[in-house]
Amino acid sequence: MDSLIPILFGLTILASLVVTLVFLMRSRRNAKEAGLDQAQRTPEQAAKDKQTAVIWGCLFLGVPLALVLVYTITR
Repeated sequence: MDSLIPILFGLTILASLVVTLVFLMRSRRNAKEAGLDQAQRTPEQAAKDKQTAVIWGCLFLGVPLALVLVYTITR
């Protein structure tokens, strides 16, 4: 039972990584099919992309870290 929680943390992180990569690959493929190029992005779109990346990065790192912290505190 003691190893179950760290295994679940690892699976959560792995699943998040897989979902993120699949979403990114689909997004890029759709952009290529639509004929969009990264060089054609407006400054507003680039700023929005950066903000979205920061939000997802914080979630991607924050959720597992919060789970580990809660596990450590309640242990």
